[in-house]
Amino acid sequence: MANHGASAENGGGGRDKSVNLKGKRKGAVTMDQVARHAGVSVMTVSRVMNNVPGVKVSTRDIVMRAVKELGYSPNAAARSLAPTLRPNWASNL
Repeated sequence: MANHGASAENGGGGRDKSVNLKGKRKGAVTMDQVARHAGVSVMTVSRVMNNVPGVKVSTRDIVMRAVKELGYSPNAAARSLAPTLRPNWASNL
């Protein structure tokens, strides 16, 4: 039977896992992955990570457990590209 490239070195999936199909670096965990692991939406993960009120303590605990288990850390470069929300009165400053 052919091996088809599966080995302990590359995770047994038959392809090199150092870069995924979207070209992200190895080990870069996304909010989408955290959400799937925790069984919640990406928006819920975002709310937890940004300490937005209104998320149940039990849900927050589940998300934070997933964050820890997967080793998620926010991408500073992506965060710097996100629009800054300011109150209307601050737009003239």
